[in-house]
Order: sequence, then structure tokens, then C-alpha cells
Amino acid sequence: MRLALYLVIVLFRLLTLPQKALSFTIDIYQAEDAVSSGGVSTEIEPNTGYTGRCYADFYGGQGAFLLWNINTTFEGHYSIALRYASPNSRPMDLYVDDVKQSIGFAIATTRTWKDWKREDAKVHLESGAHQIKVAQLTDEGPNIDWLSIEGPLDGQSTILDSDQVLKAGEFRSSPRGLFKAGLDKDGQLVIQEGMSSTVIWTSGRRGGDTCYMQRDGNLVVRDASMDTIWSSSTFGPGARFAIDDLGLG
Repeated sequence: MRLALYLVIVLFRLLTLPQKALSFTIDIYQAEDAVSSGGVSTEIEPNTGYTGRCYADFYGGQGAFLLWNINTTFEGHYSIALRYASPNSRPMDLYVDDVKQSIGFAIATTRTWKDWKREDAKVHLESGAHQIKVAQLTDEGPNIDWLSIEGPLDGQSTILDSDQVLKAGEFRSSPRGLFKAGLDKDGQLVIQEGMSSTVIWTSGRRGGDTCYMQRDGNLVVRDASMDTIWSSSTFGPGARFAIDDLGLG
């Protein structure tokens, strides 16, 4: 199963923005849809908390792997993320097009098989088709729920990662400070020009106390009573709210 989440809130000058500025995507690749080898089970398992039909259980020892075929539209830096469960540390190697990357996945403990975490690795990808492989390093491996490909990341500043909160009055800027996003004095989620603070986009709803990137990918603004007064109506595990130097969130 492949879900594409286009984190696009159209702010201004939509028709004049370069295509790459609108290209940030999050693609989710379920573990059960990967090519597996060396002792990886993708049967329906008893542990809970996973997405899709099931998850991948690494039981075969060192060298067992999952492999996904992916495509990228643009060249750039991407985040490759794994959602996993493991009662102890069970590191994995990362390969891109059969080349072992210098950074892999530490796979820190989640305490139980029913608790899940996400870990990211940053890689550079050319546009086109690629093979992404994660391989077991030790005798025991983790359970893998999905792999995500997020990007291109170039020229963006993250405002909120999944499960993070921005409080009223807080603003965060794009890489060169040309734009900033936050909750203004009226509690509206806004994007402003960096120097003049001219508002170029607003949620249109006042009274916000916090802005929260939910784990399901929906960006919400809540009032002091924790009631949602605005949402982006986006979805996708591991989503983030980012802004670039074109003012695009």
C-alpha cells in the first residue's frame, strides 16, 4: 500500500511557484508489500498498533532484509524513516540501490512488541527509480510496520514534527528568514514575511492557544480548552509542517 501525502497549504502566488516548491511528499510503503529474503515473516501477527494488513517480523538472523522499489520525481535530500517495534536495540543497515549507506538505523528499544517508534536517516537521491533495502545486523531483528520516503527536504525549515506543539506567540522561520509561521496575538495560525511581518496567509480562525501536528498527519489549532478550532485536514503517519523560502508551508 502506497499513500502519498502532499503537505500543501497554498499560500500565495500559486501559479508562479517553481514546480519543485510544490513537490514535497510523504510516501508510505508498507512492510508487507516489500520484497523479503532470509527469514522475514509478513503473516498476520498478534501484536497490535501496526498499520496496513500486518507487519514484517525479522526472525531469520543476520542478513535478512526487506526491499522496496520507489520513485522520486526530483533530485534532492530525502528522509527515509522506519516505523518499528523492538524490546531491545536491534540495529539495521540501510542500502540505496545496493550501496550500503554510512548511516543506518539504530533501532532503539520500544520496551515491548506493542509499542512503536519511528527512526529517520537522511540520504541524497537522484530523480527516478530506486531500491531501498533494510538488512538485519544481528541474530535478532525488529518488527517493521512501514518505510516512508519524505522530501525533497532542500530549502525547508521544519515548524512542527509529528507530535510537536507550537504555543501562542511562537514563530519559526524559513531557512533564510524570508518567511515565518506561528500563532499571532489573536491566536490565528499565520505565515508572514520575515522582515515586515506582513501576513500572506492565515487560517482565518482566532482564539488559538496551541498548534499541534497530530501523529495522524492532521495539523490542528486548539483553544485554551483544548477544543480544535481549525485543522489542515491532511493525513499520513510521520507528517510534518515545514516552510520554505518561497513562503510555502
